Amino acid sequence: MMRTNVDSQHFIAPFVDANTKPKESDWMKVAAGLTSITDGTEETSQERNYLDGERTNAITAISWAYSFAGDFNPDIPVHEYIDSIRLKTTGGRKVWYRVIRSDMKKQWEGHATVSEIKVADGEADDLESLEFKVRYDHIPEESTPGATLAKAAETKNTTK
Repeated sequence: MMRTNVDSQHFIAPFVDANTKPKESDWMKVAAGLTSITDGTEETSQERNYLDGERTNAITAISWAYSFAGDFNPDIPVHEYIDSIRLKTTGGRKVWYRVIRSDMKKQWEGHATVSEIKVADGEADDLESLEFKVRYDHIPEESTPGATLAKAAETKNTTK
């Protein structure tokens, strides 16, 4: 079955430290007011040529990220949170980030950094905008959504 981007679920939560995972109530859904998502994953590879004519191309690093854009609304908790960290540097921009795949069978969770934050950008008569990127700081932990799945489904049903 083909799915749309609206079927995937993205959440962020405040970061305390790498060993302190957020409570379920701390997670904020990244969706309301946002109109686009862009996969900003980057790969680093190393090509090797051997004397016997063999050539290999090894992926040596992966950096998984998503960029979001839409209309800013400070009454939406995740928008207010992103705006509150806009003027912070490095550690102040760390968050926990969770992605639930559109079929709700896999999720990835780990700490990440929010960057490229822009609020209220554009023409005078435009709606205030919000743009930001969330990039995992490491390869996130993959799991089955479990309890998170029920919460995401409940959230999805109440926002339709």
